[in-house]
Amino acid sequence: MADRGRRAMPVGNRLCAERWTTKNLERHHERLRSMAATPKRCQTMDNTLPDTVHLTHLRANAKKKQMEKERAMA
Repeated sequence: MADRGRRAMPVGNRLCAERWTTKNLERHHERLRSMAATPKRCQTMDNTLPDTVHLTHLRANAKKKQMEKERAMA
C-alpha cells in the first residue's frame, strides 16, 4: 500500500491513452516552440522605491500608539 501514488492511472483503452498522451505532449512542444520571446523592454528591473515609502501614516500604527498611551495612563 505504500506505493499507491506511483501506480499508473487506470485507463479503459491503453492505445487511446497513449495516443492522447502523445498528442498532448506534441501540442505542448509546439506551444513552447511558437512562444514569443520576452521583449528586451520587459526584462529591465525596477529598482526604484515604491510611492508608499514616503507615506508616514502608513508606516506608523496610530491605533497601537493610542492603545499604549491609554494603557500607560491607566
